[in-house]
Amino acid sequence: MSPASGTVESIPTTFTLTCSTVEPTVDASSTPTLTFGSTTYSGTLTVNDDTDTSGNYTATATFSDYTEALTTAGTYTLAIPAGALNYTTTADGTTTTYTSTALSVEYTIAESTTDTGGSDDDGSSSTASYYGYYDTTENKMVSSSNDFFTFSGSTKTNTTSYGTATVDGTVYTGCLELGSSGSISFTLNQEMNIYLNLGTVKSTTESKVDVKVTDSDGNETTYSNSNNATVSVDTTNGTTITFTLSAGTYTLSKGSNSMYVFYISVTPTASE
Repeated sequence: MSPASGTVESIPTTFTLTCSTVEPTVDASSTPTLTFGSTTYSGTLTVNDDTDTSGNYTATATFSDYTEALTTAGTYTLAIPAGALNYTTTADGTTTTYTSTALSVEYTIAESTTDTGGSDDDGSSSTASYYGYYDTTENKMVSSSNDFFTFSGSTKTNTTSYGTATVDGTVYTGCLELGSSGSISFTLNQEMNIYLNLGTVKSTTESKVDVKVTDSDGNETTYSNSNNATVSVDTTNGTTITFTLSAGTYTLSKGSNSMYVFYISVTPTASE
């Protein structure tokens, strides 16, 4: 498969599969898929006319749901179902048909880094961006990097009651309730921007959107549109609240009203 599995910088719109010296045919009902989190792209599979330098035929899986290479950090899985390709040979008057087995190839885009001019514990001068979201496969909130976020509380998946959130073209259909007991905790090594997408249904009144932030010393600050945060009500892609926190350990929880977090990200602020 090209590109080969493993860590990549981006996910292309086409993938090339090396077949055999026998020209295959494509089962028109077989659809290759590319899955990232809760998003699945459907593609088409075609056999190329020319062979490669080794005399093997190749097939191309093409995805038209996105027109540019995908660059969001995370794990992507390309799947081609069993029987997608068929090979027919004839020997001594006997015709035999072979079908391909299922193929699954995993790719990982590593977290991007931004030079901060500072130094981490290991002496490096970069700090990564991280995000968290509801994973429909695991049925829980997950972090893009292991354990960066600690999520506590109940989750909701009823899109009629709680809506959805769309971030960079990806639609998220589950959320964490920041109510009487829900919380999100994390530690920052430097000043970073905090972004929360609260979905399309519940948080639709700007004045009622706020979040309580508690630091490691127990100090509490409520961030809202009138206090060091920016709230943007959006019933199509999801209402968002953004604010900035300095280095430290924090817990986000309910402010004056319950919130439903579909997606959270932390990104370094621009260096001076």
